[in-house]
Amino acid sequence: MELVVVIVNYRTPRLVIECLGSLEGQLEIGKHRVVIVDNASNDGSTLILNEWIQRETHASWVTLVASPTNAGFSAGNNMGIKAFRSEGYLLINSDTLCRSGAI
Repeated sequence: MELVVVIVNYRTPRLVIECLGSLEGQLEIGKHRVVIVDNASNDGSTLILNEWIQRETHASWVTLVASPTNAGFSAGNNMGIKAFRSEGYLLINSDTLCRSGAI
């Protein structure tokens, strides 16, 4: 991978979906990937995000990792980084909206 974008979710699945929408079309499948780490939200976030990924057929560039515990934002980012080997990592908040050409 050239780039892995890591998004940590804690009870913000709708914001994550908006963030993913802003990334759509900016990432090249096969070279870039998004990893969402759910930090043990226990609010249905993983179900909402999984359904969105499947419904929108984004499984080719988006992966959801469910952490069994909420060990904090840094630990969530580290879990996302460990999910895929990459030349670079971009760590963004769940409420980030990327403008066209930002990546």
